[in-house]
Amino acid sequence: DYHDLVRIFFKYGEDKFSKQIARKIEQAREVKPIETTTELAESIKSAKPAKELKKKGHPAKQIFQAIRIEVNDELGAADES
Repeated sequence: DYHDLVRIFFKYGEDKFSKQIARKIEQAREVKPIETTTELAESIKSAKPAKELKKKGHPAKQIFQAIRIEVNDELGAADES
């Protein structure tokens, strides 16, 4: 849900636009399911202000990283080592 997305994006992606991104994803999912990474990336990109889009790297990079960390429980696995 929205609150889980915000938590994941902020905690693992350290993205200051976590709330806006989560809101855009929720809005997109109300229209139709997000089925591709391109669709997800477009939702993320549309949530960020124009000056953020000019920064180096893809605007969705941190969010995809956050999702990967959460899904793979990478920090939990590191604690077990």
